[in-house]
Order: sequence, then structure tokens, then C-alpha cells
Amino acid sequence: MGGCTPYGARYRGGIWGPRRSLCKPMGSAPTPTPHTPINFLKAGGNAMFSAECIAALAKCNYEPEDFGSYDQVSKRIDKARAKTSAYDEWVAKGRPATRPKDFDKDYPKRGPWPPPAPTDRERWLSTCQAGHLGQNACRQRGRGDPCSNLVDGYQDNLAACMPHQGQAFGANNLPRTDTEHGWWTQHEQDSPVHRLDANYQPRGREGAPTRDNLGYVENGGRAPAPNCQYTQDEMRSDDRARTREFLERHKDSRPAPTSAQPQGGTQSGGTGAASGVAGAKGVAANSNAPSGGGGPRVITGSDAAECISNFKEMAEDAMRRKCADDVEANREEANGGPGRTPAQGEAHRAALRDRYERSALNHDLASREAEHMRRSRGQRARHYEDARDRAWADPTPANQAALQRERAAYAQSIRETRASEAREARYMSERRQNAAAYNSAREANCLADQGERIRAGQARVDGRSPGVVNEAPQTPPLAFAPFNLP
Repeated sequence: MGGCTPYGARYRGGIWGPRRSLCKPMGSAPTPTPHTPINFLKAGGNAMFSAECIAALAKCNYEPEDFGSYDQVSKRIDKARAKTSAYDEWVAKGRPATRPKDFDKDYPKRGPWPPPAPTDRERWLSTCQAGHLGQNACRQRGRGDPCSNLVDGYQDNLAACMPHQGQAFGANNLPRTDTEHGWWTQHEQDSPVHRLDANYQPRGREGAPTRDNLGYVENGGRAPAPNCQYTQDEMRSDDRARTREFLERHKDSRPAPTSAQPQGGTQSGGTGAASGVAGAKGVAANSNAPSGGGGPRVITGSDAAECISNFKEMAEDAMRRKCADDVEANREEANGGPGRTPAQGEAHRAALRDRYERSALNHDLASREAEHMRRSRGQRARHYEDARDRAWADPTPANQAALQRERAAYAQSIRETRASEAREARYMSERRQNAAAYNSAREANCLADQGERIRAGQARVDGRSPGVVNEAPQTPPLAFAPFNLP
């Protein structure tokens, strides 16, 4: 799988480090067939939806490319945001918004010209966030941490997403009422609670939400009972209802798609070339275990809501299938090499954790030293300024000699401070790298265990209501934060 690169670094669940790559080597795993789940998860919406679905999405002002994994949708939004920001900054400086009419191939040599103007749809995308089509908290307790999975094989960066306009949360960490993402988030929180309490009244969506109306209330509300199960069928039923209501409420809130012409998928017969990309084995609805195969399929549906819901459920099943396919590769990464025993794997992960703890200690000590040197430099700077003032006011030989001594001491303090800060930065980098190495092995071990359960037909597919304290992972992720002096 050459040419693949890991995802960029981001902070997730108390972890600093690179995202797990979709392109890690297969190791001793069997060579995947052309119609593997990874192809489904990486395929663009244009290659997954049937022509009927593309037309139905266009009626709701959506493009098939708007749907994909969290990483795909985030990348699409970031690209639109960068283009819009660059253009707006150019115009805000009072520069011409368009190129001169007499522009020709020699004209760029005469000066910089504005970046391309964003389309209405790109400007709308720049205000969006990647929104999960199924609530992440019901399937995974720690965001981005597969070891906290309630649903085997779930990975937040591969979960099905679509653009949701606006931010999810506003003041006091409450879902916003004036954005698509806020509405979706609040509906996600209401859904499991309503199943637990038939008398529960969802928040008044026309007014500001209150903590007592949230799904995980703190005082006097209807909080889910401890360890309350939220089955796969219940989650999918609520997700389908949420998608349908969302499309109805927000159908006029986005610009029309660039083109409504079907390009990738085929009609419901599913015989196009792109349908083979979508035909991941093991994507049959409600499958708990890997299937023996499966023909080429595209996503179909009677309307846009059904197409989106089918896409989400097929992506969930493809994630589960991918986890089962990657057992050998994950086990190899978790154990530090092929052919190692479970005991050797435990020893490998323990060694990685010890390496992190040593680097963390070195970083903490270097941070203390750098802070001490910065304070010492400040004191030396004040002494140098005092000596300079005395030498200017009374330029005696003694004062001039004292000025020279303080100047040399101040210069030495600057050099020592820079050296200590360089050591601090080096140990910080080592700490992050060692935390990422341990976390990667730990996550791979968890995914390998989940993949083996999937292969055995014992996959966990039911989630739990948000806000319920579940069984904590035995080996929590290594958190990294900049050192703070007491």
C-alpha cells in the first residue's frame, strides 16, 4: 500500500501523537481482496452512492462528496476554510478582489494577485464542522481511544460523517440552538434518555437549552441508570429518525450543489466500476461477524434520508470488517514484531511505557531548569541595567569595570538560558514521540483483541447512553501536557 502517509498529529483523548495510519503494513496478514472495507471507507461519496441517491441528495442541496469518514470530511472542510480565509484576508487589506481584464501569462511577474474567490458552497463549508452521523459517545467512551470502545472495531476518524453548519457547543458547554451541529448534538443527547424515560420531554428547540433538559443532567433531571444499554438497533433507529428530521428542518440552509449529475455510482442495479469500490465484504446490514464475501454494492435508498442512513450503517459494518482483517497487522504492531508471544508483547508495551516515563521525568526536570534559567536571566538583566545606569551617572573606573562584569554575566546567562530551552524542547519532543509509540502499541493491541472477537462472531455491537460511567480501560492512554511549575 505504497504512497500512503499517516494522518497529521492532533490531540485526542489526552494523547499527543500521530493518528493511526490507514496504511500500516499488513505484516503476516493475508493480502486483501480488491473489495476490502478500507476501499469502502476511503472511497469518496461519488463512488458509493447510486445515481438515484445522488439525485435525492441534490434535492436537499448536498453533494455526494459531502459524505465520508471523519478525516475525509474534515479535510474537505479545512480546504474550503483555507481558501475562504485567504481570499477574505486579501480583500480586507483593500486589494483588488479580481485580476485585471488585461491579465496575460506575463502579468503575474508584475505583482501578486488575489487568490481564487470561494464559491458559495465553499464559503458555506468553511462554516461547518465534520459531524458524526452516529453519536460517538455511545460507541466510544474516550474520543479517539479504541481501548475505550463499547462497539468493537469502532474508530472515530473512520466513522461516517457529513458537514454540519456551525459549532456544536456554545456557552457553558451547552449545545447551540442556532446551528445545524448544535441541533444534531442536542438530538443525540435526547434520544437515549427518551428511550429510558417515556415521559422525558426533549428540550424546547426554539429556546435556549438548559442543563436540566440535557441527556446527561446533573441535578434533578432524568439521567440514564448506570450501565444502561443502548442497543445497535435502538441507535440505528434513532440515527435514522434524526437524519430524516434534520434534512426536513435544514433543507434550505445550504447552497445548491455545484452539479447534481450522477458521476460515480450507478442505478440500483449497482453495475458500475465505482460500485466495485463500494462493495466491501462484510458490509451487509447488522452483521456482527465477518461475512464470507459479498458482491459489488452501491448505496441505494428511496430518498436522501434513507441513502444517508444506509451509508452510515454500511460504514459501521465496513469498520468492523476492517478491524477483523487487520488483526495480524495490529497484533504485530502491539507486540513489536511478528511471531511474538503475548508475554513478549506485554513486555514490549511495558518497555515503551518505561521509556515514556523516563522521558517525561527528563522533560519535567529540563522544564524546571529552563524556568530557573529564565528567572536568573531576568535578574542578570536588572543587575546589568543598574550597573549601566551607575556607569553613565558616574563613569569612574570602578563603575566601568562593574559594567563590564555585569555585561559578561548577562551574556553568559542568555547563552545558558538558550541551551536549557533547547534541552527542554528536545526532551519535550522525546516525550511526545514515546507517548505516541506506547499509545499506538496499546491501541493496536485493543483493536487486535476486538478483531478476534469479530472473527469469532462475538463482536460487541451495542453501546451505552452518554454520561454513564463504563468499565475503565486497564491501561489508560498516556496524557501529555506542558509542564507547569507549582
